Amino acid sequence: MKMPFDGMTLLDYAINASLVLSNVAMVKQDKAGLVTFAEKVDSFITADKKPGHMNLILESLYKQQTQFLEADYEKLYAAIRNRVTNRGLVVLFTNFESLEGLKREMPAFKKISHYHLLLVVFLKTRLLRS
Repeated sequence: MKMPFDGMTLLDYAINASLVLSNVAMVKQDKAGLVTFAEKVDSFITADKKPGHMNLILESLYKQQTQFLEADYEKLYAAIRNRVTNRGLVVLFTNFESLEGLKREMPAFKKISHYHLLLVVFLKTRLLRS
């Protein structure tokens, strides 16, 4: 997620989109939450719509820095499964270096999608080829 693209990193794009989606959800009186992770879960903010909740999300995203570590999607699944009791929309921003890497993670994606509506946003630059 540290790869530059048009003057920003892929992480910057994911952060901006997360903030917009969270804000739209809360303006529409829905709940928004946040999970950030790499090899472990870094932050977990339970979905809510109370006043000041958007600031928690903003502060957490502001602290995010990309690491050159392999993301552990099984740990993400476990965190969501154990801490999110209601079915919801999970928007997962990610990128993969290869199709094989994506295929390795499909079982975790299927597990998440069994309990939640999963939308995977693949961040791909013009530099990458299919």
